[in-house]
Amino acid sequence: MSPFPDEIIANILSRLPVKCILRSRCVSKPWLALISTSYFVKLHLNRSVQTKSNLDLLLWDGDTYRVDFDSLDNDVIQPVDVDNHPLRCYKNYETLWGSCDGLLCMSNPIGDVILWNPSTRKSIKLPYTPTEIASEKKVFGNTRRERVYQLGYDNINGDYKVVRLVVLYGSDFQDFEVKVYSLKSNSWHKSENCLHCPDFNRTGNSIAGGAVHWISDVMLDSKKESSIVAFDIRTEKYRVIPPPEFCGIDSGLYLDNLEGCLSLSYQYQSTSVDVFLLKEYGGKSEYWSKFVTISPTIQFASVYAVKPIAYSKSGKKVLLDLNFKILVWYNLEHDSFEEIWVDGMNKFLDVLTCVESLVSVDVAAAVTNSNAKKNLHKKEENNMNNFLSKGFKLKRRGGGGVMQRIDEEFQIIMVEAKVLQEQLLIKEVQVGAIIPIRQHEARYEEGLSLNSRFVFFLSQKRGGGGGLLQKVDEETDQMLEAFGFMVYCYCIMKIMEF
Repeated sequence: MSPFPDEIIANILSRLPVKCILRSRCVSKPWLALISTSYFVKLHLNRSVQTKSNLDLLLWDGDTYRVDFDSLDNDVIQPVDVDNHPLRCYKNYETLWGSCDGLLCMSNPIGDVILWNPSTRKSIKLPYTPTEIASEKKVFGNTRRERVYQLGYDNINGDYKVVRLVVLYGSDFQDFEVKVYSLKSNSWHKSENCLHCPDFNRTGNSIAGGAVHWISDVMLDSKKESSIVAFDIRTEKYRVIPPPEFCGIDSGLYLDNLEGCLSLSYQYQSTSVDVFLLKEYGGKSEYWSKFVTISPTIQFASVYAVKPIAYSKSGKKVLLDLNFKILVWYNLEHDSFEEIWVDGMNKFLDVLTCVESLVSVDVAAAVTNSNAKKNLHKKEENNMNNFLSKGFKLKRRGGGGVMQRIDEEFQIIMVEAKVLQEQLLIKEVQVGAIIPIRQHEARYEEGLSLNSRFVFFLSQKRGGGGGLLQKVDEETDQMLEAFGFMVYCYCIMKIMEF
């Protein structure tokens, strides 16, 4: 039996990259069971999204390339070819349609569509579904079809869904169909149509607020008007979103999303571009807010399309794709650009982010996750608060197991920490919690604010074998040592909370 509550272990493990977590499954059966729960999968995902850790940038130009998000601070980035996906064996160009919670939706020219988790290297091939546009059977002559796929998450039913839009173009007409794939049921079904046919040329990865969006042109009083259509992937209902109020004659619209917020790029004939974000999505006070304005400069003489991709970790900059060939950081405070050179790529057809995750594409797992217990999440906060205040009432068990023993080292650490807590309380100081974890050194620094700044060295590396940092084998030794250090850091932080 583990000496720590599952919530504590989950909180610590959720800070590791997916590769380390997958190795951690071999430590013990309790760890394997914990890591496999939907609670832990969601905990790890939410933490990665919030901190922008374990985040990749994907560039697609017929092939898919990966760039570590942290490397975007460099002037030149080196993309790495993603050559291990399941469609690679067909020796055809793949199409990267979108990313959601670490899952990628991809297809190839021969009609195969997959959901793939590049972190776990697990994938599922979606079943074939035909096109069933009724008007196609009544038309003679030349027609062509275009299709797109959009991947999103139905948070009410806990289900990942793929929406397929197919448009049939004839000499004097257009028609389309909408089909929805459910990972839970591993099946497609056809949804009802609306009157607004999608324009794929002006729509990117436009899932936001649990809905797929597209731009559609309708004739009103002999004048063409552009509408924004939303298709809710849960209710499969449509609604029309009024566009923002523009000042000037438009030359082009482009719909996408910025970290789950619907974005609209609007180009004027003056070649300047406004980017709008839809705030308070779905609410009564829903409104468009002008985000940035990109004007022609010496550096960028002509800009016709702007796609916002992601905020920086500080939130002071936003990554933009200009004209599908230039990546820049736009400084929101100083209204300035920092161009990023992508080595070996002159242009790219799409750019998106993908976070490392443990989300499963297994159909049975999808059903299990949607019905998982919720009481573990409710207990987390109480257990966190009570864990240290009640002290370590732990039983020692003989023999084996990394998590079956707590040696004297940890008890000494706890005594030191409690002494430090009393000192801090007497001096009425506030703690600035910065605890760097060093790979082979158990020395931790706490920054304290007491008129002047000084540093406490809480502990030196302790010798002796066994216990929490017991070696299992060469492959897991480094991970276990890091885990032990994080346990120590976490306990120190909890003790010093006021």
